[in-house]
Amino acid sequence: MIGNKCDLESRKITQEQAKEFADTYGMKYIETSAKTAHNVAEAYITMTKDIIAKSNSEKEKNIKKGKFYLFIILHRWRCQNHNFGRKKIQRY
Repeated sequence: MIGNKCDLESRKITQEQAKEFADTYGMKYIETSAKTAHNVAEAYITMTKDIIAKSNSEKEKNIKKGKFYLFIILHRWRCQNHNFGRKKIQRY
């Protein structure tokens, strides 16, 4: 979660409230100022790294899930084949 306008003195939401909200929903929190460019680059870098990490994590889960389902399919096929995989497969 990114809080903008941290350069202003008057706030509707305190920094502590924003951090608490972010923690409640499992988000990182960073304050920025477009006026002074405070933490703007860091916010984009942090978000990009998190997105890439999450994307890679999801790919790993899907790969592992796919390998598991392929194993189950092959295992079922072998069990249904009374020769347990020793039957010669015709190729076309």
